[in-house]
Formats: sequence, structure tokens, C-alpha cells
Amino acid sequence: MCYARHCHDKYRELMNNTFHFIDDASKRLDRPINDLSDVSRVVDALRELRQREIDVDMTITQSEVRLLHHAGTVTVVGYFSYFV
Repeated sequence: MCYARHCHDKYRELMNNTFHFIDDASKRLDRPINDLSDVSRVVDALRELRQREIDVDMTITQSEVRLLHHAGTVTVVGYFSYFV
């Protein structure tokens, strides 16, 4: 039970961090563009999104696989998983 709680807390924290990052990036991209500094702000936000895209994708994928594995619908073998 302790291991399950630890895993649950770990993936909850990872997903919360991911959601906060996506929410922050969305807010920065939703602001109106009026001048060149706004364009620079948008380019910086897109650059950060591009840099963190793989981390976000891996976090979501890990959480999904763990959830499905816990539900008994996925068998995890090494780095590969397949649906049963």
C-alpha cells in the first residue's frame, strides 16, 4: 500500500506540474499581439513549449501506462507496452 501511495503521489505531482506548465503557456499565447515585444513574448513561449514537448509527452504517456497497467488493460514489458 505504501508503494502504491508513493506512485500515486509521484505521478500526481508530475501531472500537476505538466498542467501548470500548459496552463501558463496557454495564458502567455492567448494575450493579444500589439507590438514587436508581444511577438517576442510569443516566440519565447513557443520555444519553451518546443523544448519541453518531449518531457510533457513522456510524463503523460508514463501516467497513462501506469494507470492502464493498474487497471489491468496493459502489460508492461521493458520499455514496451501492449494492450491485453
